[in-house]
Amino acid sequence: MITLSWNCRGVGLPSNVQFLTDVGFEGLVAVDPQGRSGGIALLWKEENNARLLGYSRNHIDIEISVAGMQPWRLTGLYGEPDRAQRKKTWDLLRHLARDSNLPWCVD
Repeated sequence: MITLSWNCRGVGLPSNVQFLTDVGFEGLVAVDPQGRSGGIALLWKEENNARLLGYSRNHIDIEISVAGMQPWRLTGLYGEPDRAQRKKTWDLLRHLARDSNLPWCVD
């Protein structure tokens, strides 16, 4: 599976998500922008390879299944930008860690 990750302001906006799906991504989960936050999106090439496990304004969590490989888990994470609120990000990761025993990649 090929993944692409970058920090891009506004990537979760509907017009940007539509553009990304138009250029060849079949699977898509997007979280709408909230306030000044631009939202987050996770896209993948083959729609049937991923199953949504959960999401919030700070993360998207999916299970990846590819023929001939052990299933694994991918979590796209957008940490709290305010240093005083970073504990929330670590608390979210601790909570997510309890949800599955699959091999796990956090990006």
